[in-house]
Amino acid sequence: MLYHWKNHHNRTLKELNGTYLHTMGMPDILQTQAKYRARKAKGKARSNAGGNDGSGKPPIADKGEKNDNDVEGTDAQSGFQWVATKCWVKCNMNEEPISPYVYGGPCDRVPKPGSAPQSLHVNTGTDIVPAGSSVAASSSALAALLEPVLDRIKVLTEPKQIEVKLPKVALAQIVTEWTPPVVEHKRHRCPIPHNSSRDFNLFMKYLQGEGLKPETININMLNLKRFFNLLVVEEGPHVVIGTMCAIYYNDLMAKIMEAPLMHLKYTWSRNIVTALDHLCNHLKIECNKKRWNEAHTTLQQLVDEVLSVYNKQGLKCRTEADSKKKRLDASRLQNFPALKTIKAALQDAMIGLGVLSKRSSGQARLDFSERLNSTTAMVGILYYNSFAGRSGEWETMTHEHVLTQLSAGADHLLCNEHKVHVFLFQGQGGPQG
Repeated sequence: MLYHWKNHHNRTLKELNGTYLHTMGMPDILQTQAKYRARKAKGKARSNAGGNDGSGKPPIADKGEKNDNDVEGTDAQSGFQWVATKCWVKCNMNEEPISPYVYGGPCDRVPKPGSAPQSLHVNTGTDIVPAGSSVAASSSALAALLEPVLDRIKVLTEPKQIEVKLPKVALAQIVTEWTPPVVEHKRHRCPIPHNSSRDFNLFMKYLQGEGLKPETININMLNLKRFFNLLVVEEGPHVVIGTMCAIYYNDLMAKIMEAPLMHLKYTWSRNIVTALDHLCNHLKIECNKKRWNEAHTTLQQLVDEVLSVYNKQGLKCRTEADSKKKRLDASRLQNFPALKTIKAALQDAMIGLGVLSKRSSGQARLDFSERLNSTTAMVGILYYNSFAGRSGEWETMTHEHVLTQLSAGADHLLCNEHKVHVFLFQGQGGPQG
C-alpha cells in the first residue's frame, strides 16, 4: 500500500510519516532494505577477499547511506544495536532486523533508552566528541571549540563604560536645613538663590531654537541656575553632562525631591523639574554629536524613569492648587463691595489724606492714630484704584529705596526684586531698580 501511494499518487514516504499506514508498513519495507544491504555487503566482501588496497586487512562493509542527523548506538550486552534509517528498528550486529520486528519510533526522536550514542554526527561529517576518546581530551576539544563564542558573549554582556567623568555631587546646605514657613496659606518667595557662574549659553540657544517665548526661556534659565545651587559639584570637563549622569546613577534626584524645599506644591519646584527636562533633551543632542551612546542612554533613562514621574506628580499638585485658588477667588468675589461703594470710600480716603497732610504740616512725627488712619487710607487707594503689586514686593522694599524714588519726583514705586523683573529682565539689561 505504501508503494502504491508512492508510485501511483505521487506521495513520498516522508509525507506519510506518522500515519497508521506508514507505522504498520515501514517494518516490512525496512526488512527488505536491510536484507538487500546485507546481500550487497557480503557480495562485495567476497569479491574483495584478502583485500586489494595493500593493507592486508579486509575492507569495511558498506553500511549504505545514512542521514547526517542519525544517531547510532550499540547494546553490547544484548548483542543488538539500534540502526537509524527512516525510523528506529532493532537489528542484530550485522544490521539485520530481528524477528519479531521491534519498532522504536521516527528518527527525529531521541534514541531508545539504553542505546547511548558513541559519536555525534553533524553536517560537517566530523565528530565533536569522537568515539573512544578520553573524557579529558573531549572536554579540552569542546572548550577550544567554544572559546571564541564565550569571548564574544563576554564582550556583549559586559557593561560599557560611560564616556564622561562622573563628578562627585553632594547636596547643598539649603536642601537639608530649609523648613517650611509657619503660615502656609501665605504666598512665599523662592528661597533658592539664582546666581550662577556656569555657562548655559548653548542651552539658551537650544530653547530659542525650540521656539519658546522669551519669558519662558528666562524662566527655564532661572530655575536651572536654582537647581545647580542645590548641589555641590566637583568641577571638571563636561561637568553638566557628568552631573546629570551622576544624579541618575546615585539616585540623587529622589533625595532632592524628598526635601521640604522641593515639595511639588511649590511653583519653583515644578519649574525646576521642567527646566531639567529641557536640559536633558539638550544634552542628549550634544551626546549625539560626540557619539557618546552610553551618556545619551543614561540621560534618556533619567528623563523616562525619574523626571517624567515628577512632572506627572507636579501636574497633579498644580491642578489641585488651581482648583483651591478658584474656590478662594470665588469666595472673595462674593464679598467684594459694589462699585459705587468703592468710589465713595476712595473719595473719603483721598480727602482724609489731604486733610491729614495739611493739618500735620510742620510736625516732626505723626502720632499712632494718624499713622494708622493714613496707612489704611493709602492701602485702600492702592488696591482699589491702581496696581498694588504683590505682598513679597512690599516686604523687600526698604524705606530708603522709597525715599530715593520720591525725591527723584517719581509718581510710582519700582521694586527691585519683583517677579516680572526677575523673570523677564534677568541677564537682558532690563530695569535695574
